Amino acid sequence: MSLGFRDQISQLCDDAEEVIVANKEFSLPIRNPLNSDKQFQNCVQETIKSLDIIQKITSKILENLTTAHNGWMSLRISMTESERAQDTPIYDTFLQETSYIKIMHDLKKYNRTLRTARSNIEGLSQNPHHSYYIFHNFIASRN
Repeated sequence: MSLGFRDQISQLCDDAEEVIVANKEFSLPIRNPLNSDKQFQNCVQETIKSLDIIQKITSKILENLTTAHNGWMSLRISMTESERAQDTPIYDTFLQETSYIKIMHDLKKYNRTLRTARSNIEGLSQNPHHSYYIFHNFIASRN
């Protein structure tokens, strides 16, 4: 009965692990004093675009995993006692083999990290000179 959900969750877990392992980070762009504000804003916008693509992929995988999980749990709730007795060992084994609950947790955590990074980067677009000061402080600390 639950084979369809298990197949779906397994495929989504593979996709999720690819995203989690890649762990693409989006650091704050540093404004080079030799570049114009326009060049810096373009860099910020490109970073936000890249971040948005990863976040959309992450959100979609998480949404699909949640839907499949909820579907399987609804199915288990509606099972008769004997059906559930048959499904419980399958469910337990599947949890051990895929650890999909942990994967969902890690994906949610990564999604929050992406949202925070986007918020920080958007803050730069409103105050481009903040990054300029970071750059100068970095250079000054190296001398």
